[in-house]
Amino acid sequence: MVRSAMLIRNATEKELPVTPRDLGNLRASWFVTTAEGQVKKGTRNTGVFVEVNKGERKRPEGFAARMTARHNQIVGRNINRCKSSKKLMLIMGYSANYALWVHEMPEATNWSFQGSGPKWFERKLKTHRKEMLALIGKDAKIKMVKVFAETKQFKARTEISNIKGDNE
Repeated sequence: MVRSAMLIRNATEKELPVTPRDLGNLRASWFVTTAEGQVKKGTRNTGVFVEVNKGERKRPEGFAARMTARHNQIVGRNINRCKSSKKLMLIMGYSANYALWVHEMPEATNWSFQGSGPKWFERKLKTHRKEMLALIGKDAKIKMVKVFAETKQFKARTEISNIKGDNE
């Protein structure tokens, strides 16, 4: 499942429309969580927010610190959701409080970064749905084959030890 999340992350950065960026805080709010914790692999600069004021868009003092605190809170909450689930779970998304608002902006918006646009995340999920399912299926088969092989080896070892025990 993690490889599927990385597929989506890469697509949001490389395929049009890409994740909008101004200072990069929206992109930095990307996260992936599982029951094992936050996935760091392939998530460069995740949780690293900047305080810079750009032009007329003044950020309130402590903006980056609040973004970091919110990010850590959301990541922690989602790790707990994954851990408490009875099913295997992965949660991915953006922790920025404005992510949904930006995602739903109209097509006619004057985007600050060329190539970015609305519904960048949703479009990648739809476009790469089959690839994601194939990756999950492939990972599941590999794990199932490994479990099956380990089970057969365990049974074989048990049978051998029982035979040895009978002869002694």
